[in-house]
Amino acid sequence: MSREPTPDPAVVAFSARAASRRAEDTTSLCVSCKLCCDGTLFGFVSVTDEEAHRLRFRLPIVRDVTTGDHTFTQRCVALGAGGCGIFPDRPMVCSTYRCSLLERVDAGLLERDDALDVVDRIRVLVARLEPALPGGDSFWPRTRDFRRAGAPVEELSRRAFALALADLDELDRIFETEIDERLGWEPAA
Repeated sequence: MSREPTPDPAVVAFSARAASRRAEDTTSLCVSCKLCCDGTLFGFVSVTDEEAHRLRFRLPIVRDVTTGDHTFTQRCVALGAGGCGIFPDRPMVCSTYRCSLLERVDAGLLERDDALDVVDRIRVLVARLEPALPGGDSFWPRTRDFRRAGAPVEELSRRAFALALADLDELDRIFETEIDERLGWEPAA
């Protein structure tokens, strides 16, 4: 008769503490990052009919008359200094989205501080790009419009335009390799 080995209590306790730390790391990463809510990664969020009805007084949800889809634009109006103001009632797409940084921290493949270094680098690039981008709401559609222009806008010198394109190329690389290859950013030609 074969007996299952009894797990070492110290190993069990260590595993439980490690899992708890990873859960804390992923929560604090999301609270610190917010790139998926602030308009940096996404220009809009799609919601279900039920969510549109439930959140109609809390989010500026619009219905596309052609498709019937319900969306709201980013930067999310529920995002505040302390995080999501509708966290317990947020749309399903918000509660289920997991970027690659979060997945790697959760799996113990990346330290939270290293993930936050990536987020900080993105924020620096975004801050440098903001003055060069055309006006508008969310960050990512403005980068697309800027890139499609193919030439400096009136306010930018050729050098400033080239530097902005280089920053966009770096963002493309970071988003594809570090954040989420599914984002659909338009790579540089």
